[in-house]
Amino acid sequence: MKVELEINNKILYLTNEIKKKYPELIKYIGEIPVKDVFTNSYEVNTKNLLDYYNTLKIIFDEYDLMHGQVS
Repeated sequence: MKVELEINNKILYLTNEIKKKYPELIKYIGEIPVKDVFTNSYEVNTKNLLDYYNTLKIIFDEYDLMHGQVS
């Protein structure tokens, strides 16, 4: 359960970062399939949460690379 909580916290943090920096991406968050996240199997649950986080991270990182502010 601790692993799930950590992944959920990462998802929440990244979602908030997306909302702050690139709110135009919010419409895509709901389109990422996560229907199996709430299954009863711990392994599947953790794997799906991690897959969802990784998908969000890829979307954020690629968009940030293309549209982020140049320092």
